[in-house]
Amino acid sequence: MYASDYMEDKILKIFSGVTFSAPAKVYLGLFLSSPGESGREGTEVSYTGYQRQEITFSVPAPESNGMGIRNTEKIDFSKAETSVGTITYVGIFDSVSGGNMLAYSRIAEAMVVGESDAPTFLPGEVIFYLTGDLSKSFQEKILNVFRGISLAGVNSHLALYNGDPDSGGAELTGGGYARLPLMFSTPSNSSSGATTIVNTNDGVFPRPTGSWGTWNYNVIMSEKSGGEPLYKKSRSPREIKKGYMPMLEAEDISLSIN
Repeated sequence: MYASDYMEDKILKIFSGVTFSAPAKVYLGLFLSSPGESGREGTEVSYTGYQRQEITFSVPAPESNGMGIRNTEKIDFSKAETSVGTITYVGIFDSVSGGNMLAYSRIAEAMVVGESDAPTFLPGEVIFYLTGDLSKSFQEKILNVFRGISLAGVNSHLALYNGDPDSGGAELTGGGYARLPLMFSTPSNSSSGATTIVNTNDGVFPRPTGSWGTWNYNVIMSEKSGGEPLYKKSRSPREIKKGYMPMLEAEDISLSIN
């Protein structure tokens, strides 16, 4: 499943301190053609008695090298009185009609809906998962939006790590070490469908008074101190020794959601 432009924008604004308020319920809609990133490009099914159906999701769990959720209950749509056509996509919305599309996907097997047919999805057949450079804990929080749990805005800071924080990596330490505050651009869409933000500020880490260790990951943390990793990206290893001051320039950090 792909996140919509609407959801990508909401997720990325988290890094600028803006909370994503989760809908109380989410609904599954059926499409004859792709709704696209905007949710308005395809043809949603329309027949007497049709309406989007509420969908409930499982607790996020490891899925396809990331974190995922699946529908927990059988989803039954009303019986069609006439031939509808072939359903090829589904979308997840924050309203039973209108509203905002959160995510969409092509279904594994196209569903031909003829007269007297009632589209049905069994438990576990609707899957949404996240992979990539977002931390596992942040992926889990994003997926919980589909379960009615809001995602709080954060106080973004850049931390220097030795190793992937999801695989036992540790933040550098040593005399003078401190995280660097980050400011981000307004999310922008690309032709590829991804929505991207970049840091807009320059900055210099404090001058080390001793060795900090090997820096090979940039990690965005949720707070100035403590908090949790949200995003991680590997880089060329650099030993941080006394006197060397790591620097950040505008647009050094680029973060995309698709």
